[in-house]
Amino acid sequence: MNTERDKLLEELTEGEKVEYEKLLKEKKKEYEKLMKEKIEENKNRLNTAFEEDKLHRIAVNMCCYPFCSNGYLKEKTGYFFIRADPLYELGRYLSDFDFLLYNPMSNVAIFGEAKGSLSSHQVNSEVSDVSKKINVVESNKEYIENEIIGDQIKKFEYVLAVPPYSDQKVISEIRKKLLPVSVWSLDMGNRKLTLKTFTDRENRLTETVAGQVHSDSKLKSELFDDVDTEDKFLDLFPRSPPFTKISKCLVTAKALSDSTNAISRENILDVIDKMLYYLTDETKQTICEEIIKGGIDIEILHEEEGRYTIKSEYSDSLEQDILDKWIDKRSTEKAEFEVSSVFIKEAKEIIQKRKSVWEKY
Repeated sequence: MNTERDKLLEELTEGEKVEYEKLLKEKKKEYEKLMKEKIEENKNRLNTAFEEDKLHRIAVNMCCYPFCSNGYLKEKTGYFFIRADPLYELGRYLSDFDFLLYNPMSNVAIFGEAKGSLSSHQVNSEVSDVSKKINVVESNKEYIENEIIGDQIKKFEYVLAVPPYSDQKVISEIRKKLLPVSVWSLDMGNRKLTLKTFTDRENRLTETVAGQVHSDSKLKSELFDDVDTEDKFLDLFPRSPPFTKISKCLVTAKALSDSTNAISRENILDVIDKMLYYLTDETKQTICEEIIKGGIDIEILHEEEGRYTIKSEYSDSLEQDILDKWIDKRSTEKAEFEVSSVFIKEAKEIIQKRKSVWEKY
């Protein structure tokens, strides 16, 4: 597997490669010291990314759980969960909401974004991001109706779910930008979901007209009271980071396999089919290939005669082993690219200086 560093080295001329290799020998201790520092930096960054993804997954689950098949709000309001990352199949890098709810009686679709954490200085940019996502949704109305909902949609509504400590700041920013977005407050400690508005009656009426409070009276009434929710509904989203996809799918596939440590491609596909049932077969196949490729790359999966053996160093926590291997591999690759870039730059500068001297004579 070609890494970013390999690609970088392939672009060098023969002279640059020679100078680069010479520098590595001359400055071996400096190279090793810089590598150690960069690996540590990258490990910290990836561990932070893992924790952020975990928090985000909790936030999305808390928003969606009441609308699942046996959910309280599904029974009370008619709105139900359709899918996570609803526009994923239009493009994995497309600006997308976290979840989609729908009410077939009123033909209202709700696109929602959930934040597990949100600092004061992030409020403006996050609300601006939601504005961009609204434009993406409304420019793809026909696709959403035909490929996702299978029905004509009368109205789109939008939600930004945030922690309680930032809900009023978010509401203020939404009103400043005149966006049709309702704000849900996520109390993660008490597992409560609440629709938030400004407290006075006049502003509440203004918010309803502006689309900043849901138009459905049942949904509005239920959400104004604290709704009990849970964080255990969806294990995986289409846009989940690679380490989450690999760990969630392989751990579950191993548990369902008829062998102690061997799983098949079909085992992995079965897990994806259950977790991401709303995606097309082609997309599921692509995700399966990415998981297998990633598992082999970090050496947690070993292919043997059409089946894959899971080789874990931890007997009691395969998920932790996958995470550790992923972080070790990616932090080292990133460090190799970063440090090599420094030495390549120096090698090119040496060659350029030498060339300048030659040109004088």
